[in-house]
Amino acid sequence: MASGLPDYKIGVRLAYGQARQKAGGLIVKASDITEILSVTGKGVIYGGAVIVDYTASQNGSFVMLEVDDVQLSSANFFTLEAYGLDKQYCFPFYLMKYDDVNFVYTVGVMEGITFESGLRYLYEEINGDTPTVTGFLIYALM
Repeated sequence: MASGLPDYKIGVRLAYGQARQKAGGLIVKASDITEILSVTGKGVIYGGAVIVDYTASQNGSFVMLEVDDVQLSSANFFTLEAYGLDKQYCFPFYLMKYDDVNFVYTVGVMEGITFESGLRYLYEEINGDTPTVTGFLIYALM
């Protein structure tokens, strides 16, 4: 049965259980913070993504990662693009797609982040719009 990590990371793999996947998508509330998905328990992130698709710009809205009730990362798409934060391990969320013409934005989630009680993806919409936001997470629990 697949464990979710390549063999060269076997030291990490042995400490955690079977790889799991979670996904959630919804139309977020305008000018509010919305939870996209959450996981409860002790574990590790193997990877993930958050995708925003809309008919107007969302480049100033924020994607947030909360780990063990602590906001670990909060960045808007414009800042990630402006500072070139587009490589894994440069930031908990790294930019994968920034299309301010078709209004599609995607961030990846850094692997290897551990959590003791749980984690949440949050989205802060700042433009008064209601975009569709989808989150994906690959993780394992102890």
